[in-house]
Amino acid sequence: MVIWLVLWINLTPIHVGNFPNMQSCMEAARTNESIMTHTRSQNSLSVGLICVQANTGKPNDPPPPP
Repeated sequence: MVIWLVLWINLTPIHVGNFPNMQSCMEAARTNESIMTHTRSQNSLSVGLICVQANTGKPNDPPPPP
């Protein structure tokens, strides 16, 4: 099984890493976690890290996010 670490920026996913299991992915996400603030009133910035199971190796599985 492969777990992807995905960075979300304003609902846009960016594949940033592969991990052999959920635990190692979550450790990497926590290690790189930071608090961001954005004070512009017209623009908002949403950022987050998420771990998701990659494909299962089946022919119709989706490719990794861009």
